[in-house]
Amino acid sequence: MKILFGLLITVSFVVVVTSCQKEVDWSLPNTTTTDSTVLWKYVVIDTTLSAGLDTLEVHYFEYDNQKRLTRLIDSLREDTSSSPAYTSSSGTDLFYNGNETLPFKSIQIDKDGADRRWDTAYFSYQGQLVSMDSSRVQISNFSGNTWGIVALYFTKSGNSVTMIERFPNPPGPPTCETTSIIAQTYSSGNIASEMATSTGCVTGSWDDQMTYDNKMNPFYKAIPVHYPVTDYSFMGNDQNNNMTEESSLSMGIHTQRTYTYRSNGLPSVVRVNDLNFPGYSYKGIYYYKN
Repeated sequence: MKILFGLLITVSFVVVVTSCQKEVDWSLPNTTTTDSTVLWKYVVIDTTLSAGLDTLEVHYFEYDNQKRLTRLIDSLREDTSSSPAYTSSSGTDLFYNGNETLPFKSIQIDKDGADRRWDTAYFSYQGQLVSMDSSRVQISNFSGNTWGIVALYFTKSGNSVTMIERFPNPPGPPTCETTSIIAQTYSSGNIASEMATSTGCVTGSWDDQMTYDNKMNPFYKAIPVHYPVTDYSFMGNDQNNNMTEESSLSMGIHTQRTYTYRSNGLPSVVRVNDLNFPGYSYKGIYYYKN
């Protein structure tokens, strides 16, 4: 299950989720009571666009009676200049053994135009963090069906993580393998910086620095699959607390996040400014239920 941000999460809706179809509501619902704590919807607004075209993303969170996340539905408007705006979609189902709190499997289905992508992932853990993510990926498009096995392995030792990525290149054999050594620092249980060097199929190095507030991150609470590196985090923020700033010289990133909080300490709104592109900003709106 690889759900990323930074590019704004590249998934959307119509929806093609296992056994569930749902119409996307691009409007903003009424805010729920301030004491509710379970995240059920997250909406991203581009503040530079006019009303009616400014809603870029809608993310739905569904839970079982133990309040474990069982389904994540994501919707993205990729081209707001067209009418109707072009959208893509993704739905991810999570599966648990008995009363365990960490899922052993996920099935993700993406719909992007005529293309379909099925990603079935199996997870192993070291403590509460993913140590292996093995996915069977099948893609169906105009050129036919292709598939391959994508595997991620993580070994955490002290302040260092070794990450091995194996994937078909192109889909099908031979397998491409990249090994990354990632040195990390931490602040209040959050990853504060990463310095990585990669060898193998992909070579290079990258850096990332993050700061956080001292409030509970609702994404961390809602999503049970946590990786020991930031690459595979949901919305680019998979730590205990909410990210307030991110910068990276190698990746050309410098963003700042400002939060408005509810009376129970959970964020209600985040405003994100891209310091590398002054004038571009967006905001995220959180919705909760009991």
